[in-house]
Amino acid sequence: MGNADEGIAGTDPQNGDTDGDGEGDAAEIGGDVNNPLDTDGDGTPDAVESSIDDADSDGVADEFDADDADPNNDTDGDGVGNADEGTAGTDPQNGDTDGDGEGDAAEIGGDVNNPLDSDGDGTPDAVESSIDDADSDGVADEFDADDADPNNDTDGDGVGNADEGTAATDPQNGDTDGDGEGDAAEIGGDVNNPLDSDGDGTPDAVESSIDDADSDGVADEFDADDADPNNDTDGDGVGNADEGIAGTDPQNGDTDGDGEGDAAEIGGDVNNPLDTDGDGAPDALIVCDRQ
Repeated sequence: MGNADEGIAGTDPQNGDTDGDGEGDAAEIGGDVNNPLDTDGDGTPDAVESSIDDADSDGVADEFDADDADPNNDTDGDGVGNADEGTAGTDPQNGDTDGDGEGDAAEIGGDVNNPLDSDGDGTPDAVESSIDDADSDGVADEFDADDADPNNDTDGDGVGNADEGTAATDPQNGDTDGDGEGDAAEIGGDVNNPLDSDGDGTPDAVESSIDDADSDGVADEFDADDADPNNDTDGDGVGNADEGIAGTDPQNGDTDGDGEGDAAEIGGDVNNPLDTDGDGAPDALIVCDRQ
């Protein structure tokens, strides 16, 4: 590059690397000596502003720092000053240090001296991704207290994360189906063969013992077909919904326990179940009512 051009660009014609950062003047000036490159937009060309030196010790080299005299200038524009990012452990040149889509300011929280740490592992949320899962245990690193142990128990329910993946439960919820019974009890002793009370292929731990999707009087955990209200759960020949009409228990083939099945004691019309003694209580609900 000619001496005159260096004079226009502001560089030293007797030094091929004016700012001494290892990158030659030509590259740092760019193609137009009248408008030399100025990465941080501070009016000082890159070629005379080092990409190594950091005048205000804020973690951002002068070439990229729009204010080399203010250590808490916000280079990446994320709402957290450079020096504060250094305190919090985040990158002052990247507004989303961990690249998970949530900005550093939100993930640091209100105190840079005590940045948010959801999993309590000592690594702030802002530098631990809520997307990446280092140990492939189904729990993102930001919420996993041990990113190197796939069977760490994040939700503290007694079942490791990887085992919960095997059992199809949520490793971040100790009661996946929200029915009040913990996953460990509902999974049982073998995560490869978790308990399935109704034999429908959906484990008890992910099928509620409270919710009743088809409103047939049988909770989903015990109903082999949650979409058919007249599925016959107790196998007594009377569908669940019909048992509801007749007043019998759809989970007990002999509701009154007298040895005679509900179907026989209900009779042919669930809307008018047999009532031998005419007392208003169907035979299927009264022991020996027909004797």
